[in-house]
Parts: sequence; C-alpha cells; structure tokens
Amino acid sequence: MDYTFCVESVSYEQFASSDANSQRSVLIRAFEDRILHAKNLYYQSTVSLEVRKNIDGKESETVENSRVENVYSHWQLNDDYRMEVEIFRAESHEPIQIVNIQWNAEDGILKNFGKFKGVEGRIFGRIDTQFDPVIFLNDCVTYWLQGGATETGPVVVVPPYLFPHLLENVAKWDIVCLPEVKMVQLHFEFDPTYPIDGGIGTGTLVLDPSKNFMPVEGRVRTSLKRDSGEEIWRERSFFVEESQLVSHVWMPTTLKTIAQSSALGDVFSTRKVKISDMSHGTVTESDVSLTFPEGTEVTDAIEGISYKTDASGNAIPSTMEYLYDFDPSHAAMPLPESKDRTVNYVLIVIGIVLILIALYMMLHQRRRNAS
Repeated sequence: MDYTFCVESVSYEQFASSDANSQRSVLIRAFEDRILHAKNLYYQSTVSLEVRKNIDGKESETVENSRVENVYSHWQLNDDYRMEVEIFRAESHEPIQIVNIQWNAEDGILKNFGKFKGVEGRIFGRIDTQFDPVIFLNDCVTYWLQGGATETGPVVVVPPYLFPHLLENVAKWDIVCLPEVKMVQLHFEFDPTYPIDGGIGTGTLVLDPSKNFMPVEGRVRTSLKRDSGEEIWRERSFFVEESQLVSHVWMPTTLKTIAQSSALGDVFSTRKVKISDMSHGTVTESDVSLTFPEGTEVTDAIEGISYKTDASGNAIPSTMEYLYDFDPSHAAMPLPESKDRTVNYVLIVIGIVLILIALYMMLHQRRRNAS
C-alpha cells in the first residue's frame, strides 16, 4: 500500500476564511490521512487507570486500591494487529497478567495466550471470533486508530473508533472557528460503544490547524431523561498534553481521559496515557503473527476443542478433547483418536469379556449343582 499524505499545511487564517464546503473537505482529508497513517504503526503505551472522588465537580484523592496500570506494545498492519499487554494492580511491581493478542481481519479470528500470577508454569490460550476486552482499555486504539462497527451475530466485535465514525457522519458535522485560540471546534452526533437505550449521543472535538487538525481535546456524552424526570447520562473527555510528528502526521504522546456517569455518582474514572517509541512504516507480517508457546492450554471456541501445543505451537493430538456441550457434528473435522483413548477402549472391551466369562462360569456351575 502506498502510504502517502494529501493534507497540505492549512493555517487557521486560511481555514477560517474558507467557505463551509471547503472547511469540510479539509477536515475529511485530514481524518482520512490519519486513518491511512495508522495502517502501519508501532508504539508502546502505558495506561494508568485510577478512580478519584468527585468533590464539587473536581477530582480529589484517589480511591484506595483503585489503581490499575496496563503496558501495551502494539503492531498494526492494515487491519491486522498484534498486541502484548502487561497488567499491573495497585502498587505491584510485577504484572499479575501478561497477554499476547493477534487479530486476523481477513479470517475474523482472534488468537491470544496469557500467563497469570498465582498460576505459574501454565499458559492459557484461546481462539475465538470475539475481541479480547483488554484491548478496549487501550485509549490509543479506541480513540486514535482505524476500525469500524462490525457485527458477528448479536456481538459487536469492533467498536466505533473515532475517525471512521466521524467520516461516516459528515452530514451531521457543525464546524465552528475559535479565533481567540486559533483552533477549530467540531460538533457531531455520537453513537457510543455501550449506548443507553433511547439515549442521544453528542460529541465535540477541538482541532489544532497547526498540527494538521489533530484533535487536542474531545468530549462525548450520551443522556436519556426518564418519565420521572431523572436523567441517566454517561460522559467521556480526553485532553492531549504532548504530541510529536510521526512521519508527517501529528500523534499524541501524552493524554488524559476522564469518564463520568450518573451511575458512578461521586467518583471519576481517569486514565493517564503515555506513548513512546512510536514509528510508522516499520511493521511487517511477522510482527503481527502469533505462535502459541509450547505447552499452551488452548481453548478453540470456533472448532469446539481444547488441546495442548507442541514446540511448534501446533495441537498435540493425544491431548485433544471436545469442549463441554459442544456437538461434534459441528466440528470442521473429527478429532483424531489418541493412543490414550485407544488403550482405554481396549481395557473396557477386555473388562466386558472377563465379566461375561465370569457370568458364564457361574451359571454353568449352578446347572451342575442342580443336576
């Protein structure tokens, strides 16, 4: 794919003096370029999650033991990706969980494996069609990269990422120029990942023309008023504190997100995101491939089987078993008979033969005694 960029440098003054259609065209090109740029991208990020008390609408002290920190390494190639995640809790210095995730967009298959604190020496893997929820805690994915709403049955496996969502709803944009700060404000309708039934979603972005219209601040809110007059609402904001130029596209390197809702009451959920080692155009096919380590205990939710892997990451036939409640007729291919199972069947047959012989001898003896 040709990773080239078409957005020329447009100053605030040039943008503000343009007509509405020209302004819309510039923003469309800026967002399209950002999506194209994200087709080949690598970065590392640390996402620190805390729950803080809400006192008079302001953040206060952190709620005890609420801190979570996830460290991500992310390789993106077109619509495929691989992600390594280390998950820390509270003030722990060792991760409680290490997860390696691969998404194959063409096949619609996700593979992952993980190691867990307290279960040392064992590795657990899974093959499925549904996304691993741990990736949705990575704000770099949910706010800055490409994607789209795709459904597999009743399950939405890809959330409505920011820029594709904006480009799908251009007709609903409202563009406002802010001369006092030389920024551009974009208002739009927002369709959240977890909607409130019947609720209306709205969003606002602040775009920086000096950085090719990179969003530096954003807010989305979904609300619903009940018949009783009570309002149910959910709100999420982000603020870019630092950014850098990555192959002609400005990208955030430090940002903060704040989540509030009527359900959370007197607390905020805050995330501090620090991004490092970001590069464009360096990711290859091998970077987004995943092989299960030897001894991984794999659950294949697609084929309905479980097994352990050999040194090449392949299934060991003698360990294969059907999952609970899985209909073997639905499997793509029947499981091979393992040596262990064959031995078990032989032992069962021998046992039945011995029982029959014993019954025959007992009946024969009774007849002789009767005569």
